[in-house]
Amino acid sequence: MWRKSILLNAGQSTHACMRMAPLLINKAQLNQVDFSQRGDHFTMNCTFMENVLLAREIRRERQLAILQEYNLPLLSFTMNIAGPAKLSKLIYRTFNEGKSLVLKTCSDQGWDILYQEEKCADTGAEALFSVNTDARSLKIIMLKLEAESPLGRLFDFDVFDLSGIKLSRTDFGFTSRRCLLCDRPAIVCGRDRAHGIEVIISEQTRIQREYFTQKNGEMVAKLATNALLQEVHTTPKPGLVDHRNNGAHADMNLALMEKSAEILGPWFANFFLLGTRKSADELSSVMQALRKEGIIAEKEMLCATGGVNTHKGAIFSMGILCCATGILYGRGQLFSLPDL
Repeated sequence: MWRKSILLNAGQSTHACMRMAPLLINKAQLNQVDFSQRGDHFTMNCTFMENVLLAREIRRERQLAILQEYNLPLLSFTMNIAGPAKLSKLIYRTFNEGKSLVLKTCSDQGWDILYQEEKCADTGAEALFSVNTDARSLKIIMLKLEAESPLGRLFDFDVFDLSGIKLSRTDFGFTSRRCLLCDRPAIVCGRDRAHGIEVIISEQTRIQREYFTQKNGEMVAKLATNALLQEVHTTPKPGLVDHRNNGAHADMNLALMEKSAEILGPWFANFFLLGTRKSADELSSVMQALRKEGIIAEKEMLCATGGVNTHKGAIFSMGILCCATGILYGRGQLFSLPDL
């Protein structure tokens, strides 16, 4: 069960109250939390500014301690989440995407991560990395990730040099970060309270949901395509195409079936996305739209196979399955690969 963090009294020294650190949360507890209907907002606990400031102070102490111990540039990863609710299943999933992006990027650059720690608390999720490279190179790459990743506007990658000084984006020719809702500097809009908090939260949620909707569509398409490939590679299958022969199908072979499955992959993603878009509609309306998409997919398959009906039945059955998965996701049923 998640519960509210202990708050500091007005004027109370944070150094005297380090034992009152924000409540740490493990993954099992995260899955037990009661979320709102769409799973976007954490409804049981709202953090307060005192807790956020305390978490920032604790994080700074950890940053300095790790810098001293490893004598390497430090990457500090937190989330840019407006509003009092700093953690939800959706935000936690976004955080994990950012963490995976850091690990992959460092690996691609040939940089070893000699130390890593993370914390999931009611003040948000955060991670620290000691990276075996120079601070300037690390900062430049992190700035590119913030600029190029679809979720980058919600990521905050701070880089500290060996003396503990945080490198500024403006030192590398980058402008200050833009507002989520307009082109003004975010710090200016925040200072002027230019936008209502609900509007900002709505935009944050939209960015995350659009990203994961697209990613889940690609994941569903990959699973569906792999299912077709595994089916055709299953051997023996008397009368059907397999590794040994073409069975009763003189117009088909293994290579043609593989080509057909790959052609249909993007269509399975389209069926999923159609389900998410029409998740609130009557099923009869969904099926009518799905039928039109399926007919187009069938024509593309026949064009690729020279008129051979390789997967007409699979378009029908797998199309319904992908669309139904999209409907569930559109209705707030968040899922990951193990769930499927």
